[in-house]
Amino acid sequence: MIARFVPFGATAPAEALAVDGAVAGARAIYSHWQGDHTTPAELAADTSTGMLVRAAADAARWLAPFSITCNNHIDADGLLSVLCACRPDLARQHAPVLIAAATAGDFTTWTGEPGYRLVLRLHQLIREQQKSDAGWEQRTLDEVVASAEAILANDEQSGRDERDAAVTQVTTAITRLIQSPPGIIGRLAVVRWQHQLGHASDTFLSVFQPDDQPLIALSTVIPPTHFQLLIEETTDGIIVDLSAPRHSWARTVDLPLIAWPDLSALAAEFKQHEPEVAWTARPGAEAVGFTCLLASRGASRLDPASVIAACANALNSPRK
Repeated sequence: MIARFVPFGATAPAEALAVDGAVAGARAIYSHWQGDHTTPAELAADTSTGMLVRAAADAARWLAPFSITCNNHIDADGLLSVLCACRPDLARQHAPVLIAAATAGDFTTWTGEPGYRLVLRLHQLIREQQKSDAGWEQRTLDEVVASAEAILANDEQSGRDERDAAVTQVTTAITRLIQSPPGIIGRLAVVRWQHQLGHASDTFLSVFQPDDQPLIALSTVIPPTHFQLLIEETTDGIIVDLSAPRHSWARTVDLPLIAWPDLSALAAEFKQHEPEVAWTARPGAEAVGFTCLLASRGASRLDPASVIAACANALNSPRK
């Protein structure tokens, strides 16, 4: 099977299998995205890579009918899904780390060092390919399939220091969070910290950047059922990010399905108190993070305790 990148809006060849997202014209779709309900029930898994690992276990049935596998975006889960489709032998051999990496990449979830290191290696590859001209997406797919053994070995010296720094930063944060866990108010977990190095609210495709509170570390202390209220305390005020569980955008099987409440009324309430701050709910909050429901989009001078209480009330007693 060969890999092909099909941009959003384009049509896949009729003999293609689309993975990690629907592609018009594809003969079949194996995807965990909400709305992609044509995936066979026998392959259901939390990640698209998990689905393709299952497919690889019986490749004659689930993969052999297709000559092309395609996807329409480039990220860890999509790349690993394509790899599993094109190299089912490797999918069977390396299933645990492939699934761990897809889960870490798509859901910002700590699944252990091997999976996280594989995500970092893929993100480095994506970053390198993005430096070149148009067509980087196809070149990334080709490189992952062709160099899969080396990528899975993950012992390449180039970029290793950056991967080591990212792992150290996250494991240090995990230790700190275990020693001083978030506050829990009903379905809300509250994490507060003082700004020192900075914080990346959306770490999609990142490798290493100094971060006081790496998001992936939160999964070790916050249950997958809980919303996350992140409060970064700065000299100008607090920066607020209220996010749904970071897997909740997907159609999951083992992880709980979580509905997203509408927090626009709460955003409007906060904005009444300080019109100069760009309080926003979805869809505007999506710019902060994939599952962000409410954000200050700048430093707020509201009392942190009042913000926490209002957010907890909105989540635990949803407004009509």
